[in-house]
Amino acid sequence: MQKDGHWKPYNFDYMERNIARVFRTEDIKELNKYTYNFIILHMGFIAHYSLYGFQDCYQDLDEFRLNLQTSEYSRDPDYNQRWANRYKGDRDFIKWYGQAYCSSVSEGIRQIIAVAKATSQQASLPIPAWELALTKERR
Repeated sequence: MQKDGHWKPYNFDYMERNIARVFRTEDIKELNKYTYNFIILHMGFIAHYSLYGFQDCYQDLDEFRLNLQTSEYSRDPDYNQRWANRYKGDRDFIKWYGQAYCSSVSEGIRQIIAVAKATSQQASLPIPAWELALTKERR
């Protein structure tokens, strides 16, 4: 049991690398239990019974990417960012959990959001045939 004001901080760099691996490999099964626990506790997700149920639910990585930014409960693009800010500055949270823990939650949320945004895949637009012809003529 963790003592008031002395909760063990999260390894947010480890979680960031894990989320990046999920998107790089395009495989939700790369999500590990440590990162899964953080996400369901601090980023507005439900547990879906277990890590495996969660992975089954989020096989669509675009939906997962969106929900990492907004949560399962909201479509507000700043929802999770506000939680990061609250953990960083809420005096009660800091008193209950400790500065190191609150900072790690805040930074973990921020880094996961940053990875989700950075890996957003913009749909490639088809190049019209006339533009392809112009490109070939310039060579």
